[in-house]
Amino acid sequence: MENISINIAVIIVIYNPIDFGIKKILQNITSYKEYCDKLYIVDNSPADNSLLFSNLSNSVYLLNSNKGGIAGAQNLGCEAALKDGYQWAMTMDQDSFFEDMQIQTYIQLVNKYINTTNDAASFAPRIIDLNESKYWTHLLRKHILGPLKRKLLHISLESLPEITFPTEVIASANIINLPVWEKVGKFDEQLFIEQVDYDMCHNLIKNGYKIVKFNTVTLNQFFGKRVFALFKKNYPWYNNTRMYYVFRNLFIEKKRFPQYKNKYRKIIHMRFVDFCLNTIHPFSHFAIFFKAYKDSKKVW
Repeated sequence: MENISINIAVIIVIYNPIDFGIKKILQNITSYKEYCDKLYIVDNSPADNSLLFSNLSNSVYLLNSNKGGIAGAQNLGCEAALKDGYQWAMTMDQDSFFEDMQIQTYIQLVNKYINTTNDAASFAPRIIDLNESKYWTHLLRKHILGPLKRKLLHISLESLPEITFPTEVIASANIINLPVWEKVGKFDEQLFIEQVDYDMCHNLIKNGYKIVKFNTVTLNQFFGKRVFALFKKNYPWYNNTRMYYVFRNLFIEKKRFPQYKNKYRKIIHMRFVDFCLNTIHPFSHFAIFFKAYKDSKKVW
């Protein structure tokens, strides 16, 4: 069989880049740009920011203005890439980046897998949450403590197999087959922001495709601000709108995919404790919870 070397487009969803820091966004893009074929920068900001990216070579700027949320932005980018002849696209957030030569290794592994079998429609690396591990602690462990331990004890720090087949992965650095993405119905814009990536994963598996995760490749991702609430539990901070979509979409996915209902029941319970009990605003958060439950029935 002739070896296939795929060309990968990148769909980068950005939002208010000036507030986030245009310099940081461009640095993040540089960490993978040279190993991908074309960049589709999809802007979910209210205003046009095309001038900020005008010097970025081999890129296309698309203003989405948050139409359909993160799902709408990803669909717009994927549609443009598919129209331009790309079969594979990597979806990225503005706050995600690769270190060292991780992107090169990642693409090599994807090419190797595709040349072995054609049962995968989605690939993903292992995600490092820099807000969880703390960035400097992560660097110390990776570049100093890790190599020293392996050298002295002759063991690997990683116990995970090289390849696993998860039921869901996040959107950042997810390399997806565009014809399959179109076939299974694209990203669900009714979900708007929460569970969009997991919903796609569940749809892929439902239609007989595999999701392949390479645990030897890592992507750095900031999962947003975290706060300590009444009982000193560290959990993601969400405003009321985001909290509404968290609850509503968990209810939708629980009903949409019965095979995962036990998992979603546990997550809903956990989020209820986090946002409705472990808070100084229980009554307003209770109202959001019940509105989300009621509205979920209108969507599914």
